[in-house]
Amino acid sequence: MTNYNLDQVKLFYWQILLSLGLIISIFISISLSYNEILKMENKKPLYDTELETKILIFNRSFDALIATGYLLINVIDKKENNSEFSSLQIDASILSLISSLIVLYIALNSINNLSETTFENPNV
Repeated sequence: MTNYNLDQVKLFYWQILLSLGLIISIFISISLSYNEILKMENKKPLYDTELETKILIFNRSFDALIATGYLLINVIDKKENNSEFSSLQIDASILSLISSLIVLYIALNSINNLSETTFENPNV
């Protein structure tokens, strides 16, 4: 017999994967912000406008997926352990998901409504 619950270990592996995804998302956001700095300084940007837009939408969608993953992990954890803070963790995950969906909406809306020279790279 082992001293730990194998389902709990799987949840921790999922948390590690989601955390790595979040780190990747941060690097993508940094590159998009740096691209904006280059454009403001009239230097050659890293990405053209079309690629920058695609990267932005991918990154915001990826963030929403990560937030959904954390929400699912917290729901599963509450079913298995039901600690006193499980409900608060779920509430926090819901708020994170809502904020990431709002940021995704802003990115999609700014692409549809603004000129090619205006760009928003909001961070969660």
